[in-house]
Amino acid sequence: MAHAREAAEANGTEPADVVWEPTWQDLEVDDDDYWNDLVERNWETLSRWHSMSRWAGRKGKLLHFKVLAGVETITAIEIAPASTASEIVPDPMAAIIPPLYRIGPQQAANAPTTPRTFPTATPQELTELRLKLHDNGYHPVPVLGAHIITNSAGKRPTMTAWQTKCLTAGPHEISNWSRSQRNNTNTGILCGEVVGIDIDVLDAALSAKLDARAIEVFGPTVLRRIGRAPKVLLLYRVETPHDKLSTPDLLFGDGVKAKVEILAQGQQFVAFGIHPDTRAPYYWPEKSPLDITMSDVPLVTLELLQQFVAESEQILRAEGGQTEAEIKGKAPKVKAEK
Repeated sequence: MAHAREAAEANGTEPADVVWEPTWQDLEVDDDDYWNDLVERNWETLSRWHSMSRWAGRKGKLLHFKVLAGVETITAIEIAPASTASEIVPDPMAAIIPPLYRIGPQQAANAPTTPRTFPTATPQELTELRLKLHDNGYHPVPVLGAHIITNSAGKRPTMTAWQTKCLTAGPHEISNWSRSQRNNTNTGILCGEVVGIDIDVLDAALSAKLDARAIEVFGPTVLRRIGRAPKVLLLYRVETPHDKLSTPDLLFGDGVKAKVEILAQGQQFVAFGIHPDTRAPYYWPEKSPLDITMSDVPLVTLELLQQFVAESEQILRAEGGQTEAEIKGKAPKVKAEK
């Protein structure tokens, strides 16, 4: 890492393939010992940035990382034309320095003047939202932001033992998450007392059919969350927390998966933030948990939830859905009831 720093510093006095982001105040060091200690303390973050940048480089993009007021944001810079991604010449520093720091003259010249950015909430906005959810009786969960390029970004918490910690977290601990969980800029709601009926179906007509059946079985709810339409999640409350319920993953002729899942005890769903696929905010068309207290969420029974999951599987199968094992002939096909 000391060699990487030397290469970066050399950029100020002579041509080099390495540039150093001067606005990162916490990475300005006085001696090599301090530099090495800093790298060791932040190795998890640096290694994540490194892997993200290598992935982006293969896609013909450069990444710019910025940490401001404890919130990390990432700007993806498209390299035009796309073929220039292959023109980045490997060098001995490649295993140490992310592509972000290896910008040669051609790549710099081709970078657009207006980079594509991913919006995230401010720390104050996150804290206010989470405290409001807590006041309304819910248990908020800090969830990894969609701006982080890693598996399940935008959907999963990174806090250890988050199920237990979020269940008991008070206002002081929740307020501290914007600093201690600064990359978790999405906000989920812990399930258990509430359940999320997740209709994970991309066919609009089929999703609408399942949605309508849910209303028939459980009664109306104004708490409907949409991330990637026509998928929809309906929020209800249960008297006794229980484990999740789910149809199997069912495949259709176009290879698209569909399922219906009851997100329950030990799980969470993203309620607010940026969806990783649409890059748009999750939204509640009518009312949200910020408007309705948990005690006012419509109540359902476990028996009705089990009934709905069974009916949903039949509806999906009637439209041609099969498991992967059934398609490959490794399991007997299940006939949909008429």
